[in-house]
Amino acid sequence: MKSRLLFISGTAILGLSIIFSLYLTIPQDSGLSPDLNTQLKKCNTLIYNGPEKVNIVYIGNKDSVIKYSEFFLETPPFNERKKDFNIYYVDSDPECRIYKGVAVLCDDATTFSTAGSCPNDVIIALKNLEDNTIRSSAYNSLISINTRHSMTVQTHELGHAISNLAEEYLNNQKPPKNSVNCATTCADFNGLEDSCDFAGCSLSNLLRPSENSVMRTLSTNDYNKVSTSAISNSLSKKLSKKSPLTGFVVEDENPCQEEKYFLVTGQLNPEGNLILEPTLITGCSQTDISTDKELTLEVNSQEGYTNTNSINDFIFTDVQYDGEDIISGEVLDLDVFRFTIPSNSEEIVLKDQEGNNIGELILDKSEGTTLCKK
Repeated sequence: MKSRLLFISGTAILGLSIIFSLYLTIPQDSGLSPDLNTQLKKCNTLIYNGPEKVNIVYIGNKDSVIKYSEFFLETPPFNERKKDFNIYYVDSDPECRIYKGVAVLCDDATTFSTAGSCPNDVIIALKNLEDNTIRSSAYNSLISINTRHSMTVQTHELGHAISNLAEEYLNNQKPPKNSVNCATTCADFNGLEDSCDFAGCSLSNLLRPSENSVMRTLSTNDYNKVSTSAISNSLSKKLSKKSPLTGFVVEDENPCQEEKYFLVTGQLNPEGNLILEPTLITGCSQTDISTDKELTLEVNSQEGYTNTNSINDFIFTDVQYDGEDIISGEVLDLDVFRFTIPSNSEEIVLKDQEGNNIGELILDKSEGTTLCKK
């Protein structure tokens, strides 16, 4: 595969506070490996409520998918918004790794390609593991579940994926950007708190809005009122941006077979440079629900409009050990991170939390899939 390197300076984001050189490894051709550019896997429609809905795709065996999807639809506030969701599944064992030896993470390019067989806003990969101490995880809108855990872990990880909710247990780590369920003062909860007496929410000096919720313990399946409001707002915001072509009944003719998108993989090399590699993939692109994450991604299309999204470069990891009442876990920086952009993208701008440009790229269609420095 032919490629060339381009140089752009920027600020490191992957948990580092250093200045680094941003190198981009860009394929001149599509660079598609056979498993990413062949016939899509069979997409099965479990529940279809119309085109302008939030699309959830499960990857796992059918029996597990039915069990987890039914549990999802019985969980507040999702049970009050059943008509807002389409649920699809691919009957396949997801490709996963045990990240840093502690958490299941199904972020392989094959997982994104498999999920692209269906319309997908949220990807839920169900992995059958022997070890129940391996944590489940949430990375942007990709959820990786250790099926040995209580099913309430799905509810917990959905809180991260949909609204970037913070951990309400103590992990001695600063909550993510714009998380609303950990606060310095009670007034920040806007009257939705059960009490102002619950100290400890990610950090010991932060308040949580309830004594216990599913963001603190898997012994309950309930969000508190602050988190419920945040999730409902995220879903409503997502639905307001939907286009009529974002969901459909998948039958013999799969419309995703006619779609393409770029899967962008980022990785720090040993010299501390960030290598980004976009790959053109057949299928329906994933779209993220939460717009309140650490990095802002502005994608300008060939047609002249701008799509603003946000991504994290870390994962939430969670487990509740046997005999324990509270979740244990931590937020981990990623060695490799991935995000998707539409195939009609022309310019990509990546910004940090302060709104500073850390990478600005032009997709030069006259040279295939080559990204050029602006």
